Amino acid sequence: MRVGILSMQRICNYGSFMQAFSLKKMIEFLGHEAVFIDFVPGRPLSSLRGGARQKVRYYTALAKETALLLGERCPGADRLFGREIRYAVSMRRNYRRKYLPLLGLDRNLQTDIPVDVLVIGSDEVFNCLQDRVTVGFTPKLFGRGCDAGKVISYAASFGETTPERLLASGRAPEIARDLSRFSAISVRDANSAGLIRLLVGKAPAIHLDPVLVWPALFQETRRKKGRYLLVYAYRNRLSESEKRSITDFAKKRGLLTVAIGGYQGFADRCILPDPEEIAAFVNGAEYIVTDTFHGAVFAILRHKRFAAFVRDSGGALPGNVNKLGDLLDRLGLRDRTADAEAIEAVLEQSVDYSEIDRLLLKERERSLEFLQENLKEELAGEET
Repeated sequence: MRVGILSMQRICNYGSFMQAFSLKKMIEFLGHEAVFIDFVPGRPLSSLRGGARQKVRYYTALAKETALLLGERCPGADRLFGREIRYAVSMRRNYRRKYLPLLGLDRNLQTDIPVDVLVIGSDEVFNCLQDRVTVGFTPKLFGRGCDAGKVISYAASFGETTPERLLASGRAPEIARDLSRFSAISVRDANSAGLIRLLVGKAPAIHLDPVLVWPALFQETRRKKGRYLLVYAYRNRLSESEKRSITDFAKKRGLLTVAIGGYQGFADRCILPDPEEIAAFVNGAEYIVTDTFHGAVFAILRHKRFAAFVRDSGGALPGNVNKLGDLLDRLGLRDRTADAEAIEAVLEQSVDYSEIDRLLLKERERSLEFLQENLKEELAGEET
């Protein structure tokens, strides 16, 4: 069958790419054709319902996104920007030229491909309250208006959209109607499972992220040379105390600090790796520090000592507890959580990955069984 994947595949983020690539390979392994379907970003709800401050934030973010697009598509335009923006522009160019082709994509959006089954996921496809102008509130991510005989989700996440926030938004009834049309729902974290129970009245399946289930690009065994600590973190989300603690730890052990995935001005080197180089950088790292879901996934796959900054929602920095905290809990790795004061103690603590490897094998089997069972056309007369 032709199976469509509606995901975050065009978001310039290595984790977004890896999960999309892995899900595609899982579907192809089961004997189906896999094609990606694009969505047109909607406007964030906060900019529609909020006051003047939220509207200013929205138009500022929109102007920044426009500047990045200009820099990406117009040779030489990035010279107008500072180092941090030049890095972001170069990252987007590299992503478009080297990452998207591996997914079978080019610059042109493919929004209306008819498919037998549509798989929505993985990643934050259900995070309908996010403020990013590259996603916003997009009903299509709940299957609305898609040309598919059947709709399911796999390891989908609501991210930092919580029951309280969703109910307050006034959008819960329409999202519940959309989700009730799904033939099967799979999520990847407890917050998302709770929201599904609230919205459709039944418990969804819970599965691991595709990168953990089918680490297609992590078969790479090469290692980057040199002694370094790898920083995989969002740009502008590490606090000053966290940056100092990373730098102090690296200097104490004679390590360089190498950043991928987001510009980090404090790092010795900020790298823009090709797709096959990501695993090589992870393989060669003596330690990894991250505040991202997939940064932890990469470290786990290569059995690294790592520290994760897990933050609750509502703080000075965006929360990640529903994603990253849930992942660490699910794999019995909550002791990898660190703050600026505890980073040395966490990084120096070894990790026993033997039980985690056994769990991953079991979860890979469960995930493939779920997809195999649900990647079938509906029988005539069966409800969808």
